Amino acid sequence: MGKALLAYLPDDQVEALIEAQGMKAYTSNTIVSLKQLKKELSAVCKNGFAVSNAEHVLGLYAVAAMVRGESGPVASLGLLGRDLESILATSDKVCQIAEAISHRIDRSDG
Repeated sequence: MGKALLAYLPDDQVEALIEAQGMKAYTSNTIVSLKQLKKELSAVCKNGFAVSNAEHVLGLYAVAAMVRGESGPVASLGLLGRDLESILATSDKVCQIAEAISHRIDRSDG
């Protein structure tokens, strides 16, 4: 879910967060280089959703989409599961729900 938020931040903010937090490996799939992270974030922007391929816990996969407010990213909405193919099949619905929440936030900000 973090990649769904990071993807829409300016590069300097992403780099500052990574410098402050580091990139700890949780599994052999964890992204631990800034170069690879930026490649993933570019894919998130292109696809509209992020994918976690067992990056935090082996055998646990996720799709997530960014929820935005008037000023930009405010949250992410994700769905976790044990089967990557099944989780990927939900990506359109996750994006639709995140978009609906974003519109709701925009209407209630006024």
